[in-house]
Formats: sequence, structure tokens, C-alpha cells
Amino acid sequence: MKELVAIIQMNKMEATKDALASIGIPSITVHRVTGRGKQRGLRILNPSQVTAPDQMKMKYIPKRMLSIIVKDCDMERVVKTIIEVNQTGQIGDGRIFVIPIDNAIRVRTEEEGEMALG
Repeated sequence: MKELVAIIQMNKMEATKDALASIGIPSITVHRVTGRGKQRGLRILNPSQVTAPDQMKMKYIPKRMLSIIVKDCDMERVVKTIIEVNQTGQIGDGRIFVIPIDNAIRVRTEEEGEMALG
């Protein structure tokens, strides 16, 4: 099993959710997050618009963070789907992190491993 943690643009959330559901991946956990990548956040490009010194600071960008637990055999298909929906070729398209999962346990039935995912 793998956990896919994807950081995506807010405006791509619905399309990503729909695309994942269409390939049979309806289970997803979503968090509202803010952060910055190597572009170091947002900056005001026109200094004449600055009315206070703290406005020149770098700003964090609002994003969505998805956590998806998948079977090993589904991992590549899910990654490909997330990329297809979110890739614009522009800075800020996001990141996907793949993390190994040792076990999963369904609380209600105590099923373990991949049986707990279905």
C-alpha cells in the first residue's frame, strides 16, 4: 500500500476529485493548506501599490492537500490521473509525494491491509 500526498491548486480540486472517482478511487482526505514552493510565495510586483512595509513580505499561497491510500497496483494510475488534471506547465502546479504504508486497519470490522481499503 502507498499513501499519495498531493499538493494541488485550489481551483483544480473538483476536477481532481471527479477524475479520481472515475477511475474507481472515491476515498480521499482533503486539507486546506497554505505554503510556498521554490518560487517563495507571492510578492507585490508594483512597489507603488505598497501602503505598508509588511506588504512587501512573501505571502503563502492557499492550496489543497490530498491524502489518498491506494493499493500498490493502483499507485501509478492514480499519480498519472492527478498529473493529467493538474498539469498546466506553470509554476505552482503542485507536488505528489509517495509514502509506503505498512498496514491499514478498518476500525469498524478490524479488517487489515488491503482489505481495509475496499
